Amino acid sequence: MSPTESTPVGVFSPAVFGNGTLLSAPLATEEPVASPATIATLASLFAAIGLAGVMGNAFVVCAVLGDRDMRSSVTNLFILNLALSDLTILLVCVPDIVLFIRNRGWELGLDLCRALRFVEVMALYASVMTLVSVCVER
Repeated sequence: MSPTESTPVGVFSPAVFGNGTLLSAPLATEEPVASPATIATLASLFAAIGLAGVMGNAFVVCAVLGDRDMRSSVTNLFILNLALSDLTILLVCVPDIVLFIRNRGWELGLDLCRALRFVEVMALYASVMTLVSVCVER
């Protein structure tokens, strides 16, 4: 039996690493990847982290926008930008990750999928570039 015809074993199967076709490889399964207890634990963890993150970043936004002196500082505007991008990540990415963990797939259509991916990537880039800007400004 040649290496490309051997029995697949996990991610190290010849279908993944060999010079063969992926048409015969059972890559997608109907069974959930994780147990219901694991899914419930991870969903609860993401909900707790998401709630704490939304509350903390909302407090930062309210603090910076509520005080005129804080709005005049460039560093505080960077922090405001970081809080807004983090809020976007928490409100857009976390529910998407929970859907992925539940192994449900995307149920909201192709256009919304593309829009969500665009918003996720832009928020992540905004967050990283804001951190870089704060480092350079210091």
